[in-house]
Formats: sequence, structure tokens, C-alpha cells
Amino acid sequence: MPLCPVRTPKRIKLGNEIAKGMEQTDARSESTQEPALSPSITVDPIDPDGDLLLRVGTALGDVQPCDFNLCPAAMRRASPIWRSMLYGPWSEAKPTQGDWLVELPEDKPEPVKTLVLIVHGTFAAIPKEISLHTLYEIIIVPDKYNLIHILGPWEPALKKWDFTSDTGSVLIMSTYVAWPLGFEDNYACRGH
Repeated sequence: MPLCPVRTPKRIKLGNEIAKGMEQTDARSESTQEPALSPSITVDPIDPDGDLLLRVGTALGDVQPCDFNLCPAAMRRASPIWRSMLYGPWSEAKPTQGDWLVELPEDKPEPVKTLVLIVHGTFAAIPKEISLHTLYEIIIVPDKYNLIHILGPWEPALKKWDFTSDTGSVLIMSTYVAWPLGFEDNYACRGH
């Protein structure tokens, strides 16, 4: 269920140069069920050789939780927050024994998946068109983990977005999307 209802789902064509010619499905991004973990958690091997398991969405009752198999070095290079989380004195740091599991129970799996696909360079698996609501949910994740800069290749397409609206919920989402991207001039509230 969307956080803010949107009357007409608007879509933006990302059409980035990075994804051109990469239409084939990347086997690393195909989801499979991992029976050893839990039948209710989907496992997505973003990087099958990675030794970090990121468990997302377990505290959310309305979404399917997901485990992402990742390269911790890619995550570390992408953000100082991830560097600190994974290699600092925190509970998310690699344990001396056992599997490396980091839990993000309150994050939604789909926006996190988009984020980690970008960080891991798996651009073919990123949707070519997204709705404002999806973009809104995607922006929450990189804003939270200091990763807004990874959206740079999509900036020209995102700047073309119409951030104006007569609907309060759409205006709120538009503002939340435009502000962290530095597009303050791209949206305006119409007077009533």
C-alpha cells in the first residue's frame, strides 16, 4: 500500500546511456528461494561471490522480506555510512565466526534492491521506467545511507520530471524527491 495515494500513476522513462545495449537478463539478479534460511524470505544473489548477506524488510508486515547476497567492498566504497557500519565498531561489522548478516528490518526490499543493483553495477536489472511513488521510495534509501551521488547517471532524466502538482500528496512526494537531488527549482506549489 503506497505511503501517499497518487491519483494518476505517472511514469518517467529513465533512458540512461548506461543501460543501453544491456537488455539481456543478468543471472545474478534472478531471485530464488533459499530453503535453509526461511521459506518466507526470498534470496536475491546480487553478487553470488559476495560474503555479506543483507536481510531487508523483516519488520514490515506488508512486504516480502528479502536477503541480498552482496560484496561488502562495493558497499563500503559507495558510502561512508556503509564503510562505518561494515568496518567500524558496530554490530553490522563482520563477525569473527559465522556468516556475515546485516539486518535492515524497517527498510523496504524493492528500493534497497535498486540501490544495491546500482552500487554493484548491475544496471540491466534496473527498471527503465518508474512511477513517482517508486522514485519517492527509492530516494528514501540513498538519502538515509548517504548514497544520493550514485543516482548521478540518471540526473538528466530525473530533471525532466514534472514536479508540479495540484494534489497535496503528489506535491509532498515531489518535494521529497526533488530536494535531496538538488532540484529545488524543478518543482513549485500552484496557488489555489
